[in-house]
Amino acid sequence: MGKETLDRYLKTCPLGTVLFQEGEPGDRMFVIQSGRVQIVKRVGDVRFPLATLGPGDCIGEMALLDGQPRSADALVTEDATLLVVEQGTFENLIRENGEVAVRIMRKLSERLREANRTIEGFLAQNGTLSAIKLLRGLAAEGPGFRALPGDLSAQAVAAQAGMPLKEAEAVWKGLKSAGVLTEANGQLRLAPDGTLDDYLAYLDLKQKYDPMTVRELSEATGLSEDEVHRVVRRVLTNRLPGGGGLVDSYQQFLALKRRFEYPERG
Repeated sequence: MGKETLDRYLKTCPLGTVLFQEGEPGDRMFVIQSGRVQIVKRVGDVRFPLATLGPGDCIGEMALLDGQPRSADALVTEDATLLVVEQGTFENLIRENGEVAVRIMRKLSERLREANRTIEGFLAQNGTLSAIKLLRGLAAEGPGFRALPGDLSAQAVAAQAGMPLKEAEAVWKGLKSAGVLTEANGQLRLAPDGTLDDYLAYLDLKQKYDPMTVRELSEATGLSEDEVHRVVRRVLTNRLPGGGGLVDSYQQFLALKRRFEYPERG
């Protein structure tokens, strides 16, 4: 396709342009030539970003492949130039060029994996927030760690917070692992509010900086999960030498990660 022919299919979109919205029919896809486009998913009343795409990335091909309505919103977040590919042109391209088809399917696989990870992380964080809100209301007043009812359990949290039992059990395990929910001499105790707020901040930053689980890192690198933990611990020690002040949100994330996932052992 010559440059003059290609220019006919280019579209300039300023910051703030909505390319399409979830639920709309899809009759075209876009290839980003310049600029940035954010993909946003609605879950109930909440909207959160799934991905930010740049030059070379495709947008909207899923609706052309399966004939279903758009599954997310697409918003231009940086002045963009897009190549617009209509349904008929797209079908001919897929039919005549196997390499293009394989590249698109690979991109789709990567994007779906990332979207699933983002949604799972969001739901886990939301469940943790609900559980902590409940536990705060049940904890005794006072400084330091506060006593919780002796019969409290993951099952009780699931029932009182309106969470699925499996989700409540995962949240319960996470709170104990992070040290914000402890047990001594048969007495459950909840960390002070400041520690709980730090833990929630950590979960928020984790979605931005550390979306992969240890298991996923193990699968990607071929290392055992224990070895992944050892590598992460060494990285945290090297990146956060004692005595230094925090200078940005990434260092804050690393400090909170070491605090809640890799505490010093006395």
